[in-house]
Formats: sequence, structure tokens, C-alpha cells
Amino acid sequence: MAIHKHPTSGQVFPRAVKILTFCLLLAPLHAQTDSGLVLHSDTRLVEIDVTVRDSAGKPVENLPQSDFTILDNGKPRPFTIFSANPNGANAFAESGPELTGQPAEGQAVRPSLPPGVFTNTSKSPAVPAEQHSTIILIDGINGWFENFVRGAKGIQGLMNKLPRGERIALYATTNFDGLRQLVDYTTDHELVRKTIANYIPSGMDPAPLDFGSTSLDGLNENERPAELGIDYRTPREVQYDIQRASEMTRSTFDAFARQLRSMPGRKSIYWLTQGLPARMIDGSGTTDKTISALIPTNAIWDKTIHALNDANVAVNAVDENEIFGWGRKWGGGGLTGMRLLAQGTGGQTIFHRDDLDAAIAESIANSRTDYTLGFYLGDLDGEYHKLKVQVNRKGMQVNHRLGYIAKADVTHDRENRKTELESALMNPQNLTEVGITAKIDHKAGSIEIHLQLSPESLTLVQAGGVWNGQVEELFVEQNGSNSRQLASLRQMETFHIKPEGRVDYDKRGRITTQTMRYVTGATRLVIVIRDSATGRTGSLAVPLM
Repeated sequence: MAIHKHPTSGQVFPRAVKILTFCLLLAPLHAQTDSGLVLHSDTRLVEIDVTVRDSAGKPVENLPQSDFTILDNGKPRPFTIFSANPNGANAFAESGPELTGQPAEGQAVRPSLPPGVFTNTSKSPAVPAEQHSTIILIDGINGWFENFVRGAKGIQGLMNKLPRGERIALYATTNFDGLRQLVDYTTDHELVRKTIANYIPSGMDPAPLDFGSTSLDGLNENERPAELGIDYRTPREVQYDIQRASEMTRSTFDAFARQLRSMPGRKSIYWLTQGLPARMIDGSGTTDKTISALIPTNAIWDKTIHALNDANVAVNAVDENEIFGWGRKWGGGGLTGMRLLAQGTGGQTIFHRDDLDAAIAESIANSRTDYTLGFYLGDLDGEYHKLKVQVNRKGMQVNHRLGYIAKADVTHDRENRKTELESALMNPQNLTEVGITAKIDHKAGSIEIHLQLSPESLTLVQAGGVWNGQVEELFVEQNGSNSRQLASLRQMETFHIKPEGRVDYDKRGRITTQTMRYVTGATRLVIVIRDSATGRTGSLAVPLM
């Protein structure tokens, strides 16, 4: 385990220090002064997990600290944290507690709650702190059904090539269901294999007979090839579908960035896909002004890539086409788009491989040999900083996160709050940046939602003798079997804490009640709360019984 020292206090921290969220129904655990004010830290640690490979793609071990240089926005940045993790020192143990709901050693235990009360607090991520997090994400949006089947077979083969203790999480994206968690982190590889073998994604089309039928190139709006039995769309219809697929894909990665941000260490996502056209990610690639008006600029994708980097997540793009595959669903540029996302997050692109299982297994194994570099920030300018790690050896391939946001609490811009709320909504796991405890009461065709929001999650601004806060709230009733949205309520709430109520607020947080109409068939309620000042977001899925 790497050991870190705070630069001023000299206090020793283990590498995987976590700030645990708080149980609102128990005694408060947050630090207070005699006046009851919550204390916050302005020091932030930036860790960079680095993999180094030689010209043959083999991991390079035993490099000294003196061989590394960190460039922060092009300028050398001294670093006081360095550890080498040779030959999988951070890899998962060959044996250990299975993740079946029982907390492993060192994990927080969810407190016992009264019946009908639910909370997202006091829950550590499922993966033990000193281990990498590997997510397999199979794409059911940007490809044909035949591609999905090939990717699924690759995952099944991969399960036979991983070490026994390797923990894997399996997700899928589909047109109708959005992002779905198929298997949480587990070492039960047979469970993963059976799950993907039996999973059929919704809304996927088979590959057409004419591979080029969906390409925008060379077709005008009225041209439809005459082959019988194939529904050919106009370029405008295709572009609409591409834009929708791009936003669903971007929201998926934005959700992962938020979900994984609090987990220490390097996180790896293996995205099995046919890819998005490069123009959807970099905002270029077409001269048609009518179509280009429909294509988002690269600014919103840049923010998602920055969020992935700040969360220390590498997206490794795996081409499902193998060597001889179907024509890409969205036409040309898919492989370039995959490279853009992988390179932008310090990941790898795996293509031209018929043995996807072996290729992914090799990439996972190589990622276990790494180095950890880190430094503390004193000057938090709120800007995104580009990172580059150089190794003083010839012919080395270096992979690492490409940036960080210099904020004590990493947030997104206020103008993107709608997108952030929707990204939190599609995340299958509860987000914990804002602590939420909820109790639901059914009353004559409506549901009454009693909320308690943790005080350390929210921002108060003192003005006019009171403390003022503001949160954005989203309540969505869903049919849990297919995540179909049945009803929603979105609102902004401003609240005020008077001096005589401040001590009680610091103990219990924000107490509020919301009522909305109950829709027949709704089986769960998803609650999303966003602190307007910082962008911190929490979510909680509650069953409707």
C-alpha cells in the first residue's frame, strides 16, 4: 500500500482514503466547531495511475521516481507521492470475500433503518479500495445485433481467461432501456458468462443486406435503395438517429464519471462497440450546413471527457467488428471516434482482432502493472488542467489520466444542470455526493415523499442574517421492470436557515416533504437532488409498494 503524507500536517494517510457519507438518522459524524459550523478542507490530492509499456507492448517494471516527469498545463509539476505496483500488486487477490451484499473488511456498513426508510448514505463502493475497478460495457445502441452477439461471445470467452479473483462489473446500453447494470462487481465469472449469454438487448436492428445503406455519403434526401424488405432511411432520419445515439452514449459515460469519481485508483471501462462517427465527438467532419446544425459542438463531449479524466477513468474502446465484420451502423468514422474517446481518457483502442477475449484479457493484465504519482493542490483555480507524464526512456508507451479540475469539490457548470440531473437519473447505482434519506407514504392516489438531506452535502450562503441554500429536485416514477418513465416532477427549491435553527440544521440537515400523483403501474421512485451552488448530486431509488 502506498503511504501519503499531508504536506503541511505530516499526517499519514493510506492511499485509499475515503470520505464516508453520513447516516442522517444517527448522531452526526461531521466535524464541528463550538458554534456548530461544519468544517471543510481546501486541500486536494491529485493521483495519477500510470502504465508504461515497451515498443512490444509489454509492461515495464521497476522504474525509479527520477525517470518520471509530470507536466501540468505544459509546466513541470513536482510530485511527492510515488509508488511502483509491479506485476499486479494492485490486482485482485486470488481469493477473498465475494461481493454478495456483505461488506468486505474496511468497508462501511449501512446502518439499520426503520421499515420503509431508505438512504444512499454510509455505503462505500463495492470494490475494495486497493483494487482496480474493471467495467465491461457492451453497446446495444451503436451497432447491429450481429455485432452485439460477437461482443457477447467475446465476453463469455474472456471469463475463462481471467484470474479467479478478478472482479468484473457488466453493463449494457440499449435504445429502450438506456444504461443497465447486468452484474455488479463480482468474482463469479460463471455468473457473468451466463448473464451475457442469456441477455437480449432491446431495440437493436439486424445488419442490412446493403452495408452502405445508412451512410450519409452520396445520398440525397429522396434516394431509397430498392432492395425488398429493408427499411432505408433518408440521410436526415439517419442523422437524427446518430445524434440521439451520441447523446445517449455521452450521458452513459457522464453517469460513469459521476459514479466512479469517489472510488480511488485507476478505473477501466472496456467499451465493446462499433463506435460513433468522429464528427459527433470532435464537432467536425461535414460541410453540409443543414446537417452540421444538428451536430453538437465538441464542447459538451469535452466536458464529459474532462469528467472521466478527473474521475481517473480510462475508456478502452474495443471494436466488435473484428477483422471481417459488418459495415458500421453509422457509416464511416466509427473507428476514429473510438480512438478519440480512448486517447482522450488515456485508454487503449483494440481493433482488428478476431480474439476479443484474449485481447481484453491481455489489456486487463497489463493494466495491473502500474505506477502511482501524486501531488497536493494548494491553489484551486477552478480550471481544467491538462496532464502529461513523461518517462526518461526511449520507445516507451505511457498511459494515464489526461487532466483534472482544480476544485475542492469537482462540479459541472450550472448551465448543464438539466443534463446532469438526467445523467444521474439513468445511473443504475445511487450517487452519494448529496446524502438523501427518504420515506414514502401512499395517500389516496398520491405519494408523499419525506426527505432528509445531509447538511455537509449542501452549500449555505449567509446574507441578511440568515443562511440561504438552493437545490434542484427531480422525482421520477418508473416501471422498474423496464425503467420506463411514467411521471416526473422537476423543481427548484430555495430554503433559509435562521440563526436559532442553525444548530438543528447542522445535526439533521434539510427536512422537506413533496407530494406527487401516483401513477398506476409505477414500481419505484427515483429521487435526484443537486446542490445548485456546487453541482454535487445525489440519487436514490425507492421501491413503491
